[in-house]
Amino acid sequence: YHSNMRPMSSGDSFGASLIPISVVLDGTVALDRFGPWLDQHPEFAGLSTTVRDGHRYSSYPAATGVLVSPLYLPLALSSARSLPPETLITLARILEKIVATGLAALSGVLMLLLLERITTSSMAWSLAWVYALATPVWSISSQALWQHGPGQICLLLALLAVAQGMSIKHCVWAGFAAGVAAAIRPSNLLLTVALCIALVVARASLRAIAALLLPVITLVGMTALYNLHVAGTVWGFYSVGTLDGSFLQGLLGLLISPGRGLLWFCPVLLLVVAPPQDKLRTVWLAAAIFAALHLILIAKWRYWWGGYSWGPRLLSEAVPAAFVLIAMRPRLSRTFWAAAVYSIGIQALGVYFYPKGHWDNVPVSVDVASERLWDWRDNPIRRTASGGFVWEGYAALGALVKGGIPAASARLHDLGLNAY
Repeated sequence: YHSNMRPMSSGDSFGASLIPISVVLDGTVALDRFGPWLDQHPEFAGLSTTVRDGHRYSSYPAATGVLVSPLYLPLALSSARSLPPETLITLARILEKIVATGLAALSGVLMLLLLERITTSSMAWSLAWVYALATPVWSISSQALWQHGPGQICLLLALLAVAQGMSIKHCVWAGFAAGVAAAIRPSNLLLTVALCIALVVARASLRAIAALLLPVITLVGMTALYNLHVAGTVWGFYSVGTLDGSFLQGLLGLLISPGRGLLWFCPVLLLVVAPPQDKLRTVWLAAAIFAALHLILIAKWRYWWGGYSWGPRLLSEAVPAAFVLIAMRPRLSRTFWAAAVYSIGIQALGVYFYPKGHWDNVPVSVDVASERLWDWRDNPIRRTASGGFVWEGYAALGALVKGGIPAASARLHDLGLNAY
């Protein structure tokens, strides 16, 4: 996950990279410490932060940054508090990649633990490696503090709890994981819906369902209060009004378009049809319902392609659920392994080559001309591959080893790269 020697974040993860530093150094999620620098750099502050009642906040949910804040506690014991904002922002960029890598690795471990309850140990290990390398877990979740990585962990924890039974204790843990997932990203409320339906079908007791819902309601309520304070609405800066896209266009785009389609970027995720095992019917049903609802929601969203990204980024949360369904198969076919090998190659292309080729914004932004997502001749895979290997991170690392931070900074400057 670290082998490309560079972070791959965007405006979406900008706030999440700064919040832990604000929490540890200032005891708040407000980004006031970085305000003066952000005022001078609107290209970072524009869509990523907002000012409310004289304080600056991230425009994205704060849960991801708050959850990883304990990992930043060593900063409180250092001289970081006296560092200028631009230095802290550069440090945040580095720490963001390190933490994201740890979260992605953790999700791989949780996937293995879950799969070992579903299938044989050998098949569980095989699928865990495919999950780790052939999906957006590698090209997206491990590269920056997007919301997807923590969301995947929460989904896995919820399914792992349900796989162990429908006792009050297990339902409380599943509800806590589902509530945190919803705090991370509002669309993850669908996980609670899926779990409730699965429990009802499994004839779980009303106490068990209530035990699931209580932590969800508590955590979602706390998140809604924060959103009201920062954004003025319970949904934060997300808008329900953006769910006005063409469902059919979005669905086909997510599945087969050359710009974002699973068929081209991660076909292994399309091989999910498998009957449930009787003893795991609840887990199978929760995973299947969540995957289906998540696909429907993203397909209906106006910006289903997820802005500037590699592949169908917005389907990342459904990846663990898809692997639960795949694990119900009695064996893995040659077709599956062929799709897995191809998918690993495509994820590697995103990790080592993207954004070379600059397909997302050249000749015009995909957010402005979404019809480019259906251009079979000029597509992200072809353009990125022809753009070449991203070697600049290795050059900066070499300069760092030889001459320390000043040499690395000079090398970045020579390459025309912003230190952030």
